[in-house]
Amino acid sequence: MGPLTIVVLLIGIASYSEACPGCHEVSPDSPVIHEYLTNTLQSISASPSGLQIQERIEVVRVLKAAFQVVRGIKFYYEFAGVGSETKNLYACNLVVVRRAWLNERKIQKYECQERVRF
Repeated sequence: MGPLTIVVLLIGIASYSEACPGCHEVSPDSPVIHEYLTNTLQSISASPSGLQIQERIEVVRVLKAAFQVVRGIKFYYEFAGVGSETKNLYACNLVVVRRAWLNERKIQKYECQERVRF
Protein backbone atom coordinates (compact mmCIF):
# COMPACT_ATOMS: atom_id res chain seq x y z
CA MET A 1 0.00 0.00 0.00
CA GLY A 2 1.58 3.27 -1.09
CA PRO A 3 1.50 6.66 0.67
CA LEU A 4 -1.24 7.99 -1.63
CA THR A 5 -3.49 5.00 -0.86
CA ILE A 6 -3.02 5.54 2.88
CA VAL A 7 -3.88 9.25 2.59
CA VAL A 8 -7.03 8.51 0.58
CA LEU A 9 -8.03 5.80 3.08
CA LEU A 10 -7.51 8.13 6.05
CA ILE A 11 -9.48 10.94 4.38
CA GLY A 12 -12.38 8.50 3.81
CA ILE A 13 -12.29 7.33 7.43
CA ALA A 14 -12.01 10.89 8.75
CA SER A 15 -14.96 12.16 6.71
CA TYR A 16 -17.18 9.32 7.87
CA SER A 17 -16.10 9.59 11.51
CA GLU A 18 -16.85 13.33 11.59
CA ALA A 19 -20.52 12.52 11.04
CA CYS A 20 -20.39 9.66 13.52
CA PRO A 21 -17.33 9.59 15.80
CA GLY A 22 -16.37 6.04 16.75
CA CYS A 23 -18.71 4.43 14.21
CA HIS A 24 -17.88 1.24 12.39
CA GLU A 25 -19.39 0.66 8.98
CA VAL A 26 -21.05 -2.66 8.26
CA SER A 27 -21.70 -4.13 4.83
CA PRO A 28 -25.22 -3.12 3.80
CA ASP A 29 -25.41 -6.41 1.87
CA SER A 30 -25.17 -8.45 5.07
CA PRO A 31 -28.25 -10.66 5.54
CA VAL A 32 -27.92 -10.17 9.31
CA ILE A 33 -28.19 -6.37 8.94
CA HIS A 34 -31.21 -6.69 6.65
CA GLU A 35 -32.92 -9.12 9.04
CA TYR A 36 -32.24 -6.99 12.14
CA LEU A 37 -33.54 -3.85 10.39
CA THR A 38 -36.66 -5.67 9.17
CA ASN A 39 -37.36 -7.06 12.66
CA THR A 40 -36.84 -3.62 14.22
CA LEU A 41 -39.27 -1.99 11.77
CA GLN A 42 -41.89 -4.68 12.43
CA SER A 43 -41.69 -4.02 16.17
CA ILE A 44 -42.14 -0.24 15.83
CA SER A 45 -45.75 0.85 16.26
CA ALA A 46 -45.26 4.44 15.05
CA SER A 47 -44.85 5.56 11.45
CA PRO A 48 -41.71 7.51 10.59
CA SER A 49 -41.75 11.29 10.55
CA GLY A 50 -41.94 12.93 7.13
CA LEU A 51 -44.86 10.89 5.76
CA GLN A 52 -48.10 12.46 4.64
CA ILE A 53 -49.98 9.20 5.26
CA GLN A 54 -49.25 7.10 8.34
CA GLU A 55 -48.11 3.68 7.12
CA ARG A 56 -45.56 0.98 7.80
CA ILE A 57 -42.36 0.97 5.78
CA GLU A 58 -40.90 -2.25 4.39
CA VAL A 59 -37.19 -2.53 3.58
CA VAL A 60 -36.33 -2.70 -0.11
CA ARG A 61 -32.57 -2.27 0.21
CA VAL A 62 -30.11 -1.26 2.92
CA LEU A 63 -27.91 1.54 1.56
CA LYS A 64 -25.65 2.16 4.57
CA ALA A 65 -25.27 0.60 7.99
CA ALA A 66 -23.00 1.40 10.91
CA PHE A 67 -22.79 0.87 14.64
CA GLN A 68 -21.25 2.72 17.55
CA VAL A 69 -20.55 1.45 21.04
CA VAL A 70 -22.19 3.79 23.56
CA ARG A 71 -24.08 2.74 26.70
CA GLY A 72 -25.23 -0.12 24.53
CA ILE A 73 -24.87 -0.34 20.77
CA LYS A 74 -26.21 2.42 18.54
CA PHE A 75 -27.18 1.25 15.07
CA TYR A 76 -27.43 3.67 12.14
CA TYR A 77 -29.36 2.63 9.03
CA GLU A 78 -29.95 4.39 5.74
CA PHE A 79 -32.31 2.39 3.56
CA ALA A 80 -34.75 2.43 0.67
CA GLY A 81 -38.26 1.45 1.69
CA VAL A 82 -41.72 1.05 0.27
CA GLY A 83 -44.97 2.07 1.95
CA SER A 84 -47.21 -0.84 2.91
CA GLU A 85 -50.37 1.03 1.89
CA THR A 86 -49.37 3.48 -0.86
CA LYS A 87 -46.45 1.50 -2.36
CA ASN A 88 -44.54 4.81 -2.57
CA LEU A 89 -40.74 4.66 -2.48
CA TYR A 90 -38.97 6.30 0.46
CA ALA A 91 -35.42 7.18 1.52
CA CYS A 92 -35.28 6.44 5.25
CA ASN A 93 -32.97 6.88 8.22
CA LEU A 94 -33.26 4.93 11.45
CA VAL A 95 -31.12 5.22 14.59
CA VAL A 96 -31.66 2.60 17.31
CA VAL A 97 -29.88 2.11 20.64
CA ARG A 98 -29.96 -1.46 21.88
CA ARG A 99 -29.06 -2.49 25.42
CA ALA A 100 -29.47 -6.26 25.29
CA TRP A 101 -28.68 -6.84 28.97
CA LEU A 102 -31.74 -4.72 29.84
CA ASN A 103 -33.81 -6.13 26.97
CA GLU A 104 -34.20 -2.52 25.81
CA ARG A 105 -34.39 -0.97 22.36
CA LYS A 106 -34.89 2.79 21.95
CA ILE A 107 -35.63 4.50 18.63
CA GLN A 108 -33.73 7.81 18.53
CA LYS A 109 -34.57 8.79 14.95
CA TYR A 110 -36.90 7.38 12.33
CA GLU A 111 -37.69 9.50 9.31
CA CYS A 112 -38.45 8.96 5.65
CA GLN A 113 -38.80 11.18 2.59
CA GLU A 114 -40.67 10.20 -0.51
CA ARG A 115 -38.51 9.49 -3.56
CA VAL A 116 -39.38 8.95 -7.20
CA ARG A 117 -36.27 6.78 -7.76
CA PHE A 118 -32.97 5.85 -6.13
